[in-house]
Amino acid sequence: MNPSDVDDFDAFQRLIPTCNVDTQQLYHDRSQLSLARSFDELFQTTRIPLSVGGVCRKVHEVLMGPKAVKCIEAHGLIEASGMWEIWRELDRLWRELTAIKETVIRDGGVSQRFFVEQYTCGWQVSCIP
Repeated sequence: MNPSDVDDFDAFQRLIPTCNVDTQQLYHDRSQLSLARSFDELFQTTRIPLSVGGVCRKVHEVLMGPKAVKCIEAHGLIEASGMWEIWRELDRLWRELTAIKETVIRDGGVSQRFFVEQYTCGWQVSCIP
């Protein structure tokens, strides 16, 4: 991946909303409400994988990027602040996945609980802190 690809992807991720879409306030028409709910579900299921991808890119940058290589060659060390940022983001994602799972276990139906349990546990395995 070249630097312009990383810049493009970072710019794309900044366009993604950081909070839930309140579909009840945005749309009053039933067909629009259904479309808004579909968008919200799509957004909710893709937001975490995109965030995990961002953390993976950060790991690569901090451990193997050009700046990291220079730091390792000069001092024999990696950038501590970058590693702290990675761990904080992994912890945040872990807590977010756990909260999603707990909410659906408490409020969701059987099939929804099964799907969410598979989804959250799968992503928690990929970002074990």
